[in-house]
Amino acid sequence: MSDNSPLDQFPQMTPDSMLSMSMVFYGCMFLLAAFIASMRKSYEFLAPCTGQAILYGLLLGLVIALLSRPLKRFEAFAALYEVIGKILGPQTGWSCAALALSSGFAEEALFRGALQPWIGIYFTSLLFGLMHSPFLLGEEAKELKQSLRVWPAFAFVVGLLFGWLTEYTNTWLSAAAAHGMVNYLNLRYICGNEALNAG
Repeated sequence: MSDNSPLDQFPQMTPDSMLSMSMVFYGCMFLLAAFIASMRKSYEFLAPCTGQAILYGLLLGLVIALLSRPLKRFEAFAALYEVIGKILGPQTGWSCAALALSSGFAEEALFRGALQPWIGIYFTSLLFGLMHSPFLLGEEAKELKQSLRVWPAFAFVVGLLFGWLTEYTNTWLSAAAAHGMVNYLNLRYICGNEALNAG
């Protein structure tokens, strides 16, 4: 990242303000998911969840998070980690957990709960990858887009795994558990106080 990075223009947010903004955003996302499911009378959205399904989700999330760590050796992923860390700033353990749970729950409610029964695993995963695309940013964010270029592909692959888990367990809540686990471990690794203190 150069000294004139577009990230330097971002106001530094406190963990509390970041959390408040995220709660509103993900709350709206969950309401959208519930609306789509109710309009389609999609009973899969309300499918019961077992402890075993949640356990499968937590294990998958742990595996994804651990396997993604060595990717930081590659320049593209190292840049991605750096950008996420700069955007989110320092986060406490509590804020990492709250961000991880809210994002995992709301995104899986929308993508695996509401959209996947409607448009299938592959189109849902493609939309999930596109949601993580930096290419909607303006031309002035050219360097930022370059740093985030691998995120859509990574999100697409992970979305497929979440989709297959949802089909196997017959509930999107297993994918929400996996997604929350991935986000929590990665947020602690990138933005947690211990990681920042360690440089």
